[in-house]
Amino acid sequence: MKVLLNCAESTWPTRPAPGVDPLMTRLVDRPFIQHVVESLVQAGFHQIDVLLDSPRFALVRLLEDGTRWGVRIRIRRIPATGALPLGILAEETGLDAGLLLARGDCLPVTDFAACRPAPRADNPTAYFAAAANGSGVLRWTGWAWLTRASLKGTSRLDSAASWQRRMQTWATARGCEAVVPQVLSVRSSGDLLQAQRVLLAGEVPGLQIDGREVEPGVWLARGASIAATTQVHGPVYVGEHAVVRASDLGPFAVVGDGAVVSPETTVTNAVVGARTYVGPHLELRDVVVRGRQLFHAGLDEAVEIHDDSWLQDLDSEATAGARVRG
Repeated sequence: MKVLLNCAESTWPTRPAPGVDPLMTRLVDRPFIQHVVESLVQAGFHQIDVLLDSPRFALVRLLEDGTRWGVRIRIRRIPATGALPLGILAEETGLDAGLLLARGDCLPVTDFAACRPAPRADNPTAYFAAAANGSGVLRWTGWAWLTRASLKGTSRLDSAASWQRRMQTWATARGCEAVVPQVLSVRSSGDLLQAQRVLLAGEVPGLQIDGREVEPGVWLARGASIAATTQVHGPVYVGEHAVVRASDLGPFAVVGDGAVVSPETTVTNAVVGARTYVGPHLELRDVVVRGRQLFHAGLDEAVEIHDDSWLQDLDSEATAGARVRG
């Protein structure tokens, strides 16, 4: 089975929040795109064609040629015009063994093989999920099993919006949609925190968390430490060489690699980004902090914190001082 993994940001219906890279944002212990690729590998796909419309050097270095997962990964460039020429791309990749269209910025939690169309089937299988606004309206996730019939009449100029309409029409007219209960995404701080809760709770079959599980629901990566006085309420994850001296950690808390959390601070349903210093006597709840930036769930803009006693970026020359070492 083969995949067209669409990582071309110009073709996504909506752009991510400012400063957010959905592909390389870490979900618990690894970049989100790695979770997507590993889910596809576990589902039995042997070739993944990654569509890019701009240089993504960190992503290309991460994926390489797929050898680490025992699959073939190819990087394919498309123009940054917003067009998604699936007909041409699908013919070049091959439809005979089953071709899944996927999007790199979200991950439906489902058994893809269960809805794979039969050989020579006319109808595609398009994966839909309920809109995040609670309206009950089903939206196409950008994931679908493609068939030759579903690609007839397509153009190299077809946009993501036209594919949205096409899949919606197919689903309404022919009942070829598959509704998924959960879609993981990291496009906003709210999406990230929700995906983190799902993953830490073990609700995604096959997705593993690296690190030593020192007790049920408490994962420590290499070199991580938690003070004996810290009250830990799992599930939580503490990254490599992170230091946690907080009074309360969790539930649903992630502390990134090399981060420092000071005493008398609470971290609940929150993310402390890699190499971030969090000062004492703070309550981090329903937020994502990265360096000096604080994102609250549901908000697309960051608040910049200039008080060194609250937040610091440990990779910044201006903050490489004794405060953190102490």
